Parts: sequence; C-alpha cells; structure tokens
Amino acid sequence: MLCERLEAITTGLDQDRGGAEAIFRARGITRVATYDLRPLPIEVGVLSSEYDCASAGEHART
Repeated sequence: MLCERLEAITTGLDQDRGGAEAIFRARGITRVATYDLRPLPIEVGVLSSEYDCASAGEHART
C-alpha cells in the first residue's frame, strides 16, 4: 500500500514538473534561480492550526 501511494505521489510530481517546464518554455525562461545558503544553525519547529497541545497526546498514541 505504501509503495502504491509513493508511486502515485511521484507520478503527480512528475506531471506538475512537466507542466511547470512547459510554462517556463512558453514564457522564454531558460534557467531557474538557485539560492546557495547554509542551513540555519538552530532547529525550527512548525506551527499548525491542525495540531495543538491539547491533541498532542492523541497523536502520540496513534
């Protein structure tokens, strides 16, 4: 089941990338910008309205 889900996600990403490349070509964009930055020296947490402290115990048990 996991392999099928990963395959579906990969297929979707490939299609999205192909669409983006077509838009780039249509607009004359031949190179994408790159940003060479070092990672932050600190760990940063992610806040989400779908995950709160009250339900943290529930998520840990499932």
